[in-house]
Amino acid sequence: KLMLRVRKSGAKSYLLQYRRDGKLVRLLLGEAGRAKLAAVRKRATVLLGRVENGEAAKVQAELSRRLPTGPTCDEAFELFADARREVKKWRGRTDATYARVWRRDLAPRLGKVAVAAVDDNYVAAIRQSCKGKPGKAAGALRLLRAVMNHAEESKLRPRGSNPVADKMIAKSPVRVVK
Repeated sequence: KLMLRVRKSGAKSYLLQYRRDGKLVRLLLGEAGRAKLAAVRKRATVLLGRVENGEAAKVQAELSRRLPTGPTCDEAFELFADARREVKKWRGRTDATYARVWRRDLAPRLGKVAVAAVDDNYVAAIRQSCKGKPGKAAGALRLLRAVMNHAEESKLRPRGSNPVADKMIAKSPVRVVK
């Protein structure tokens, strides 16, 4: 059966639960914020069909491969911030501003996610959460792009895999004062 797990932190994820040889098996299908329920239901139906046809081991192996592990985005941000502080590339309040933007706009959605797992869906979710505030979205995406670039340089992500492209970051609106 399909389940929605809600952790104490508020993180929600979809699980597929079934019995195999009398033992309860739970497979993680994805995070609730990233996937639509209809798509998860369809996927769960397909996977249960495969399990019933005796492919349970293959299904478990495929799902475990799809869940990248390794450093989280919170850890990548800390590495990025430490590296920038060491070379003194930040001026004045930049450190505090980046920490605030990370904590407020990015960490709630990406903090515990593996750096290698961040893709276009996460970027779209961040843009959606800042809908109606293009300046806020642009600032958050610029910071995420910088963190992902640093993750690539640090070999935490494959080169050229940054999901935040320049074209995704809208220009902040310019106000003309007369």
